[in-house]
Amino acid sequence: MKKKILIIAGILLLCLLYFCLFPIKYNIDRECEASLLNTDSTGEGQKLTVKIKGKYSFYLFQPDTFRGTIEIEGFPETSGEVTLRFDHGTANLVYHHWDRYELHSQSFGLISANFGLKDFIILKEDTTAGIDLSGNGLYAIISKNMDIADVEAFRLKLLEEMQR
Repeated sequence: MKKKILIIAGILLLCLLYFCLFPIKYNIDRECEASLLNTDSTGEGQKLTVKIKGKYSFYLFQPDTFRGTIEIEGFPETSGEVTLRFDHGTANLVYHHWDRYELHSQSFGLISANFGLKDFIILKEDTTAGIDLSGNGLYAIISKNMDIADVEAFRLKLLEEMQR
């Protein structure tokens, strides 16, 4: 009896060790509807399509990662590769592309997403000065299951984290 318990405990320990060291990977290839909203206004917003293609990696004790492309209709600067490292569900959305032998990077904004990028909020400012979380000139690209209240909660969460 003790031998069986030790064998089962050993197998469980090996499984836990495996999932700690190696992520569970999911391939993502989908198009989803989204809305472009100005956070100063309420209402529907402009409809657009977001194409997500890449590999989402779920780690047990580390931040999740995504490597691939997130192309947003109407934003040609989103045609490059992204590598996201989600810290509490939030990551910097930085696009990379090669020009001959040089790697160019361009920050697009911040993304907050749930597991597997099913629902997401992308905050983008209309200027090159960076994200201003005060809400003036801030745009949000949200998946169809989200609304402006989710954007406001995300913005307030980011403000709290920055004040710490």
